[in-house]
Amino acid sequence: MTHNEAPRDHGTSTVPGAPASPHTTTTTTDADAAARAKRISGYRPLHVPAELREELTPLVRAWVAMAPAAYLVGVERQLSMLTGLLVWCHGEGLALRPETVLREATLERYVSQGLTGAPGSSRTTTRSTLRALAKGLLPKQALTPAPATHGAVRMKPPYTGKDTAGLLALAAAQPTRLRAANVTALLHAGLGAGLDGTELHQARGSWVTTDGSDVLVHVRGSRPRTVPVLARYASPLLAAAERVGPDGWLLGGRDGNRPNRVGFLTASVTTDLDVPRISSGRLRATWLLEVLRAGVRVDVICAAAGLADPRMLGDLFRYLPAVPTVELRAALTGQAAQR
Repeated sequence: MTHNEAPRDHGTSTVPGAPASPHTTTTTTDADAAARAKRISGYRPLHVPAELREELTPLVRAWVAMAPAAYLVGVERQLSMLTGLLVWCHGEGLALRPETVLREATLERYVSQGLTGAPGSSRTTTRSTLRALAKGLLPKQALTPAPATHGAVRMKPPYTGKDTAGLLALAAAQPTRLRAANVTALLHAGLGAGLDGTELHQARGSWVTTDGSDVLVHVRGSRPRTVPVLARYASPLLAAAERVGPDGWLLGGRDGNRPNRVGFLTASVTTDLDVPRISSGRLRATWLLEVLRAGVRVDVICAAAGLADPRMLGDLFRYLPAVPTVELRAALTGQAAQR
């Protein structure tokens, strides 16, 4: 769907206690309800990994079936778009519950970060379609007229050292060489350079270069910058870029218009119950925490991360060790600089 459609007149909800429709006062016939139920029960998503399809299909059917008819602006469209949203949320490690998936901040993140390859008109349609579903399922949520600001989204928890080691081992243990290479590239770009989900989706082999001493990621897009890769992730990331070539997608694949490259890749990973899910947000938070622990100045971190506002870094301060009084005094009195 690449254009907006006006909300269809589906009539008053047949669900007891559902909110009244803002668009219509007509009634929904039994035939309409039966046809809608048949479309929902027969829905089966395409282009979703089999193991994830089995988990998400019942959720998609149930959520759309629970929505009052007045908020269904196109059953097939909402089924399809809700599937895409759930795949992305799964890849981000979010809880697959309506109050999490359909909250306004999540929807806006998905539209801006998960649909980067889609035309603007398609993103607009997706936003309005999912917001209509959110109004039906979460009537107490007051949606703002304009998109929410992303600054309100909190930083995801970073991975522990054990988590990181497990993820790297998991990447190497994937059943095919291609998937292992793509997952390895994802982990090293996130852990080594802090690329976010949008940047990981857009990254090409040409983004990664070396000047002989450092491996660098030249981020394109709305926040262009050059990020030196942390040393232990540098060589594998450079090898991943050389594997796909300058014009290849760093995370693999041939379809440049795929709306959620990261989500589809993470959903395809053969998992280990002892290892947490791969989340681009958590990879980025882990990188940010590592550079904070290394004592890099906050303004330098913001420049490297493409952050206009450093306040989100505050979510990571609780993972930092307490500063000894001697070190604090030396830093504030200038004694550390004199040593």
